Amino acid sequence: MNLYLLDERGRRIGAISEFDTLVWRSNMTSMRVDAMLPLSRAEDVFAARYLQRDDCDTIAFITSRVLDYGEQHAVLVEACDPVQLLARRVLWGVKYFSQVRREKLIVDVVNACLMPVAQLPGQDRMIELFSLMNDSDSESVHISELVSDQLSWEQCYDCVARLLEDMPIRFYSRYVDGHIVPSLYEGVDRSNAVVFSPNYGDLSKVVYTQADDELCNYAVVGGPGEGSKRTVVVAKGSLGEGYGEMWVDAGNVGEGLTGSQLTAALKSRGEQALAGQERSLSLTGRIEQSRFQFGSDYTLGDRVGYELDGVSATDIVTEVEEVFSGKGSFINISVGKSYPTVGELIKKNT
Repeated sequence: MNLYLLDERGRRIGAISEFDTLVWRSNMTSMRVDAMLPLSRAEDVFAARYLQRDDCDTIAFITSRVLDYGEQHAVLVEACDPVQLLARRVLWGVKYFSQVRREKLIVDVVNACLMPVAQLPGQDRMIELFSLMNDSDSESVHISELVSDQLSWEQCYDCVARLLEDMPIRFYSRYVDGHIVPSLYEGVDRSNAVVFSPNYGDLSKVVYTQADDELCNYAVVGGPGEGSKRTVVVAKGSLGEGYGEMWVDAGNVGEGLTGSQLTAALKSRGEQALAGQERSLSLTGRIEQSRFQFGSDYTLGDRVGYELDGVSATDIVTEVEEVFSGKGSFINISVGKSYPTVGELIKKNT
């Protein structure tokens, strides 16, 4: 894999085919790149603004360069996804959205933060190389979901991250025809075709986590009525006394029911809510590229399957760490909640 150095106008000013280490970490809304480049290329590195890979349409905005003449004897570079520069753009004024496609809402917010505003006469707010974001009119479930919101005076990047919180949607940039294009990708369910397992040699350095800290064992169910006249019952689960309570609003339950029937109906609603809780699961490990190739068979945001001793599940690929060095390359991934992060786990286990 070659790494190109681009200046602020997107022109190639150098290529690097050998580097001590290059770590490219991506998650659903951000990216961090750490590179240890040859000291002999310091002049080109300091003149560069972007890093471009030759194996995908991804580039990274350089945020720091450090000359290390000591033990490392290299140029240390940090970079991020260019969409993270939208943290430097403010959404001016207040915007109201009522029953708008999630994608259209995000497109409107991003573009509003790149376009001039009346309060800044003559100020060009477009970031160098950026293009306006396009609405793909995707019919994917979460991207096309109708949402209502009020946004005001926030940084654009924070707005988008909040709108995508807990969604299987990736917010990132693509580098197409010399332009940085803010983009969304809603993951595809590939769990029938892509199933990782140590038994097939896919997984190593595996850490599997099941976190129950947010689970509840009691459902406090509020039925019809107001104030002290409201019917309230408690449904109990089977998790034990160490788990919490959840509130279930069931004010629409009860029409035409007698006292005992109402109590039973409310308890049933509470039991359904308890049964519908999802445990916080995560799997982190090193992924071999022999059976499934990252970037072609699956990517960030896709749902994949995994099998361990006694565990079989599916979840979203939420973080990927690609490591390139003189000794070769490998990929670490997190499936499910990054709990803790890939880097912390791999460092702990190596």
